[in-house]
Amino acid sequence: MFSQTLLFDDEFDPNLELATLWDVPGTVATPDTNVDLDWNKIAGSADHIVAIKADGTMWSRGTNTDGELGVGDNIDKTSFTQIGSDTDWESVTCGVATTIAIKTDGTMWATGVNASNQLGIVSTASLNTMTQVGTDTDWSKVNTQYIHTLAIKDDGTLHGTGDNNYGQLGSGTSGGVQAGFIEVATELSGSSKTAVSCGEIHSGITYGGKCYTVGGNLNGQLGLGHNSAVSNFAKSKYEGTDIYGVPTCGKSHTMIDSNSGTYACGLNSSGQLGTGDTTTINYFSEVSSFVANRALKLFAYGTRTQMIDLSGFLKVTSSNVFQQVGASPNWLEVSAPQYALSSDLS
Repeated sequence: MFSQTLLFDDEFDPNLELATLWDVPGTVATPDTNVDLDWNKIAGSADHIVAIKADGTMWSRGTNTDGELGVGDNIDKTSFTQIGSDTDWESVTCGVATTIAIKTDGTMWATGVNASNQLGIVSTASLNTMTQVGTDTDWSKVNTQYIHTLAIKDDGTLHGTGDNNYGQLGSGTSGGVQAGFIEVATELSGSSKTAVSCGEIHSGITYGGKCYTVGGNLNGQLGLGHNSAVSNFAKSKYEGTDIYGVPTCGKSHTMIDSNSGTYACGLNSSGQLGTGDTTTINYFSEVSSFVANRALKLFAYGTRTQMIDLSGFLKVTSSNVFQQVGASPNWLEVSAPQYALSSDLS
């Protein structure tokens, strides 16, 4: 288990945009003097981390049972190991035992477990080297977390692959597995999709500046006021008003950061909504603690939520993140003003 803290970018992947990687020995983030200072972007799952340096090389560490590190073997790595020799990696996202990345030429590459075709490669065999996904050269953004993946192309269209048993791809249908990327959310035309986030069985996007959700809804994570799954993206609302902003999906909860406030819905048994209690809700509720000091960055993953407030402080809610910090339905300040985010997401 690793305890780096990482910054995430405007795509709401946990992508490092500072030049420093941080370690967390206790409750306060401190710089690790034994790591390089030229990291550009970084993504993490519960068990592995993949990072891109300023020179465009990509590196990985952690569990490698299914080849998710992409280094050509299935041996766990306790230190960063370079993935191949390419120097044109642009962005990366990590799911459960999977890694998917986009190069500067717009091609998409993937490695790791592919049992549900979440890599976008038709074969269900696991891979341990970065393998190109199709031949398209116009991929812009990609996100995965569990066993489905959504990606946006340069023209603003949305594409999905993998498990669709709850309609989480937003294709208008539900059931089975989609083997390879297909265009989804085609009913939303005339404007670009600009952000995407995947939960376990649900998804969220930004379209025309507004938030939409789709898929499984067992815990009300779509914020629609009911608990039924939907297979077409539905507009997110707060007290009847459209929510403008960017969604970020945890396992079974959704958070939205917008200029008008920060909103939450879904499973809250671990306090991951940050509402001060553990009540699960199926509608978007404003997180009152952000009214005066809203999030600068917000990220949901698994059963927790983490944010950086406007003062640059890292705050977390839900399950134990930094060993000594216990589970809490309230926001806990865990670092000095450093733009950091934990990737120790077990």
